[in-house]
Amino acid sequence: MESVGNSIEQHIQTTLLGKTVVELAALFPDEPAFRHRQLFRWLHNRGVSEFAEMSNLSREFRQRLETGYLVTAMQVRQESH
Repeated sequence: MESVGNSIEQHIQTTLLGKTVVELAALFPDEPAFRHRQLFRWLHNRGVSEFAEMSNLSREFRQRLETGYLVTAMQVRQESH
């Protein structure tokens, strides 16, 4: 049986913005080195906000990114009462 902690951890997405090429390589060891550099450039030089905009990444890799990662940091909204 899966614990609640494990279930919650599976739904937390990792923010990629701010990661170095080395950190991206550690997250995606099965991807070739040039892919880590491409991703880094999209995140830091081109400033895209959606993985779908990263046109030189494979569709499969973009789909993988969509399911477990965020381009930007999550923002917490404060509601006034």
